[in-house]
Formats: sequence, structure tokens, C-alpha cells
Amino acid sequence: MLGQRREPVPVGRATLLGPCWQRVGLWSRAAVPVLANTGVAFTAHRQWTNAAALAFFFLLSLLPLLIFLAALVTYLPVPDLFPRVLEIMGHVVPGEAMKLVRSALSEVLTGHKRLVWFGILASVWAASAGFNALIGSLNTAYLVKEGRPFWKRQVVSLALTPMVGVMAGAALVAAVLGGRFG
Repeated sequence: MLGQRREPVPVGRATLLGPCWQRVGLWSRAAVPVLANTGVAFTAHRQWTNAAALAFFFLLSLLPLLIFLAALVTYLPVPDLFPRVLEIMGHVVPGEAMKLVRSALSEVLTGHKRLVWFGILASVWAASAGFNALIGSLNTAYLVKEGRPFWKRQVVSLALTPMVGVMAGAALVAAVLGGRFG
């Protein structure tokens, strides 16, 4: 077994993973074809376009969501919640974007309470468009042709929006209040 010369792994599209998992000791010889096949499949399935669409729609939904949350925070009796949330966001969001977020949210906190409904509607619309793009991207990745009518796809993406929103909100609350629970 040791010292035996093995045949190189073919780089064709038919062997997406090839026998590279059998060649753990020869990782460098097996990694190149795997990466090449991944790149070919990634390009062939338009995943650059899908990734850009997902990034666009989810970033588009971020600002209305923050407007809604900032208006909602003014009604909650939790002290220093908003500065903590901004501090956590500061670790993830780039500096220039964070300046834009802080300026927009400071205007919301000064008394524009009717922006709550605008924030809800705009955020749900943009996030559901993001989930619609995610559905299309997953269909492309798994080579599945969409068989549902347009309205069913919209209902699914609208249903996914609050479900994922509740999960993300629970994760945010756990991150902010996590120190209190041990």
C-alpha cells in the first residue's frame, strides 16, 4: 500500500467528487480535481448570479427590519437593549454601513412611530423576495425544475420569512441576554 504509485484522479465533469475520499493520504493530488470540478459545477449552475441575488435581497431587507426593530424597541421595557444590539451588529456589519444604520435608526428613535408598519411591510416584502431567490438557487443547485405555480412559491417564501425571523430573533435575544442565564 505504501509506496505504490496511484493513477491521478480525472478532472472531468462526470467525477464531481471522484475517488478523492479514498485517497486521504494523497490530499494534494485529490484536492485539485475536486476544486476544479466544484468550480466547473458552480459556474455551470449560475451560482455566482444566485449568490448575488441572495445577498442583494437579504441586505435589502436588513434596513427595513432594523427600522421596525428600532421602533419596536422603544415600546419594550428592557434597559440598554438598543445599544447592546448595535454593539453586536458592529462586529458583523462593516464600518461605513454601520454609520448608515445608526443614522437611520436614530431618526426612527426620535419619534417616527408610524414607521413600524412601513418597516414590517418593507422587510417582509424584501425578505420574501430573498427566500424566493433562495428557492430558485436551491432548485438550480439540485437540478430540480420548479413545478409549483407562482402563487404557491410566493406563499412558501412569505411563510418562511416570519419563521426564520422568529428564529433569528430568538438567537439575537439569546446573544444579548445570554450572560444572565449562565
